[in-house]
Amino acid sequence: MSSEEKANYISLRKLVSEADEIKDYIQKKPLSRPKTNAASICVILILFAVSTLLQAYGFIHIFNLRSMTVPIILSAYVINFIIWLKFIAIKAIECYQHYAKETTRRRCLCIPTCSEYAIAVLNKYFVFLALYKIYKRLFKTCKNNYKLDPP
Repeated sequence: MSSEEKANYISLRKLVSEADEIKDYIQKKPLSRPKTNAASICVILILFAVSTLLQAYGFIHIFNLRSMTVPIILSAYVINFIIWLKFIAIKAIECYQHYAKETTRRRCLCIPTCSEYAIAVLNKYFVFLALYKIYKRLFKTCKNNYKLDPP
C-alpha cells in the first residue's frame, strides 16, 4: 500500500468510526416530548382565524372600496399567513414531537434531529428561508447516513 492509499484508508476508517459513534448516540439519546395538547393548538388556530378576519375587515373599511374588496381581502390573508406561519409551524412540530411514536422519531439520521433542527431554523431565519432549509434537510440531507448537521 502506498502512503496515499494508507492516508485514504485511515481517513475512511475515521469517518466510519465517527458515523458509528453518531449512530450510537442517536439510537440512545432520550427524545424530548414538549408539553402540548390539542386545546392549545385549537386556541392558536382560532386566534389565527380571528386575526385574519379582523385584518380583512379592517382593510375593507379603511379603504371602503367595493370593487377592490377581493384583492384587499386576499392581501390581508397573505400578510396574516406570513406573520402567523412561523408560530403555527413551530407548534405543529411540537405536536409531532409530543404525539409521534418513538420508532418514527428515531428514523432521523442526524444530530440534531430533524424536528429539533426545524424549530432552531424557524427561530433563526426568515420563514421562507427556514422552510427551504427544512425541506432540504428532510428530503436530501437526512436520507444518506448518520451525520452532524447543525442549523
